[in-house]
Amino acid sequence: MGQERKDRPSGRQARDGQATGSRRPAREGGASGSGRQPREGYGAGSGRPPAEGRGHGTGRSPAADRFRGESRPGREQGRAGGFGSWQRRDETSPGRSKGFDARKDPRLDDQMVVYGIHPVSEFITVRPKQIRHILLDRRTPPGAIDAARRAAGLGIPVREAAAGEFEELVGPANAQGIVAILRPMEPVDGDDLIDSVLAAGEGLLVALDSIQDPQNLGSILRTAAFFGAAGVIITKDRSVRLTSSAVRASAGGAARVPVGEVTNLARALGRCVDAGMTVVGTVVSRGRPLSEVPAGGPRVIVLGSEGAGMRRLVSESCSMLVTIPSPGGFESLNVGVTAGIMLCAASGQVPQASRPPEPSED
Repeated sequence: MGQERKDRPSGRQARDGQATGSRRPAREGGASGSGRQPREGYGAGSGRPPAEGRGHGTGRSPAADRFRGESRPGREQGRAGGFGSWQRRDETSPGRSKGFDARKDPRLDDQMVVYGIHPVSEFITVRPKQIRHILLDRRTPPGAIDAARRAAGLGIPVREAAAGEFEELVGPANAQGIVAILRPMEPVDGDDLIDSVLAAGEGLLVALDSIQDPQNLGSILRTAAFFGAAGVIITKDRSVRLTSSAVRASAGGAARVPVGEVTNLARALGRCVDAGMTVVGTVVSRGRPLSEVPAGGPRVIVLGSEGAGMRRLVSESCSMLVTIPSPGGFESLNVGVTAGIMLCAASGQVPQASRPPEPSED
C-alpha cells in the first residue's frame, strides 16, 4: 500500500500534465486525444458557429425590433429610421439599473400611470407633453407598437420595461403591452373654464359637488369626453383630486377634458346664472322632466355627492332641478350613470316617447 502511494504522481503533477502516467494531458494546444478543440475560430466539428451567424446576441427583444420596424437593425440603423428614442432596458434614464424597482425610485413618487392602447394613444394625440416616458412589454401587440412609434416621433422617450416592472406598475391588470408614465396633472382655474364657455356662447360644463370616489370622477371624465363637454369643475375642498386612479378610470377622457377647481361652488354657479348660463341640478324626486334640459347654449350640469347629493346652497344656486324617472321604482343610481343620462339629455339625445298608432275604425 505504501509503495503504491509513493509511485503515484501527485495531484498537482497530474493537473500540470508532468507525470508520465498522467491520464489527462496538458491543455495547451489542444493535444490530440484531449477531446477539446481550441476556442479560436470554433474549428470544424465544434458544433457551435460563430456569434455572427447564430441569430442571437443583439441584446434586444422582439418588441424592440418591431418598434424599429426592422427584423434585426443595428443601433445606428434604428436611429436613422427615426426611432432613436428607443432604449434598451439597461440604457434608460440616469441612475437606473437592471434591478430597478419603480416603487423605490424617489423620482416616481408622484407618478401617474396610464395603461392600455386607447388611453395611452389619447395622451399621445391630445397631450403629448404630459407624458414623461412610455414603457413597452416584450410581448407588445402591434397596436401598442404603432402608438409607441407615434410617441417616439414626437420626442417622447420609449423603452422596454425591465423584468417585473409592468407588474409593479399595473398589478394584474391587462396593460395591452404599453404603459405611459405621466407628469402630475394639475387642475386649471374653474373660473377660466366658465369664462371660455361664456365667451363662446355655447358649451357644456359639469360641476361636481363633493364627489369622493376617484373611480366616479374618472367615469364622469370619460362620459364628459364622449359628449364633448368643455370641462369638469370640482371644489378645492371636500372633493376627490385628479389622482392616478381617476385618470386611469377615465380611459383617456382626462386627456381631453380639463378639470377646473373653484373655492366656493355655490358662488361659482350663482355667477353662471347671473351671466345667462342654464345651471341644471339633479334631485331624486319632484324635479322637472329630462325633456326640459336645454340642448344648446351655455349650460352646466350639477351632480351631487355619492351619498348626500347636492348641498343646500349648491341646490339653491341652480336654475332648475331635474329628476331622472325610474320606471322600476328603484331610486339608487350611481353618480357616474347619472352623469351619462344628464349629459345625453343636455346634448339633445334623449329619445322622445312616441304614442302607438291608434287603431283604425275600419
